[in-house]
Amino acid sequence: MNRRRLLAGAAALCLSPAALAQPASPPLIGWLRTNAVEQPPGESLRRSLARHGLEEGRDYRLSLKNTGGDNALFPALARELAQERAAIVVAFGALAAQAVLAEAKDTPVVGTGDLVGFGLARSLPRPGGNVTGVNILANELDLKKFEILRELLPDARRAAFIYDASVTRDDVAPRSTAAKLGLALETYPVSNVSGLEVAFAQAAIGAPVLNVGNGPMIAQNRQLVVDQLRRHRLAGVCEWREMAEAGCLASYGFAYDDLVGLAADYAARILRGAKPADLPITAPTRLQLVINMKVARELGLTIPEAMLARADEVIE
Repeated sequence: MNRRRLLAGAAALCLSPAALAQPASPPLIGWLRTNAVEQPPGESLRRSLARHGLEEGRDYRLSLKNTGGDNALFPALARELAQERAAIVVAFGALAAQAVLAEAKDTPVVGTGDLVGFGLARSLPRPGGNVTGVNILANELDLKKFEILRELLPDARRAAFIYDASVTRDDVAPRSTAAKLGLALETYPVSNVSGLEVAFAQAAIGAPVLNVGNGPMIAQNRQLVVDQLRRHRLAGVCEWREMAEAGCLASYGFAYDDLVGLAADYAARILRGAKPADLPITAPTRLQLVINMKVARELGLTIPEAMLARADEVIE
């Protein structure tokens, strides 16, 4: 009888809820952004995490949140990620990172943008909080694009600068840079699609060349940007290679896959126990100059041979 009781007790132990509990789900990585340069969405992050030996479903789950160009949706989408108990959030843009911290201040965030300037990190080498990531030098690249414009169109005397108001805070530096290059500058901060259309219509009145600023809202509406450039016959220097391919005269900036790859590096290290406070903020190192000669011909422009020789890619 004692032996029977012992076996029954062992069986009950084996069948207890704790013993029957399912394996824990892998940690959830949230990706909060306003632009989707790639198709299918999320593929570049999956590919980059795979280089670290991480497989979706086995090592992590992925929740993609996209505002579709409406920055006002960041808080609601960040709240969704908090409710989903995201272990890490990759937040493209400082506004996205701010929204995540507002909803879940203890969640590690891999951000992109001016993380120090927006008060999300103490310094580049020592972030000191729950946010680290990639400084994409958006404002610096916008200033460099004025130099690209000047080299592409040496006879230009007037230019326009359309920029994402959530990224570039004022036009002091752009005006100073343009003036040094002999360009009279008109500036147009935008924060939504209707403002973008109005800005292009106004810019076309007196400025045949255009610097299209860096920023998530502009990247999300890249097709509209290209359509407006064509409609008003403007020579535009844009941000992403994909925008030059679609119809900008040129693009100058970081490769999108490089940016995602760096974000994935941080996410992988945090998944394996690293603290954001201990991971210095970095920046991509590879810059791409792409020139679209088809657009140049449509606009009747002759691109200097020196610029063509410098270009990383010439689209015919």
